[in-house]
Amino acid sequence: MKKKSKALGFALYLDLLEMLNNDTKEYDIDVLIIYNDKTSPVDVFSKTQEYLNQGRQVLALKSVPSNFRYKELADLAKGGK
Repeated sequence: MKKKSKALGFALYLDLLEMLNNDTKEYDIDVLIIYNDKTSPVDVFSKTQEYLNQGRQVLALKSVPSNFRYKELADLAKGGK
């Protein structure tokens, strides 16, 4: 091999890279809105927009998923606004 070329080498430690993405969130969502069949879609939309306008992450569901973490619960199913 009579080629003259320069080489570049580096090491990549995967275990150290895993430590970089240690961004464990305390919550899955900021606000969880719970509603039922009797809840007006307009009320669900209005409440969702209210929180979104505050820059918060919002999810509207009919029930709370197991092992789901949220900062605040807005229960429109119980008539809350």
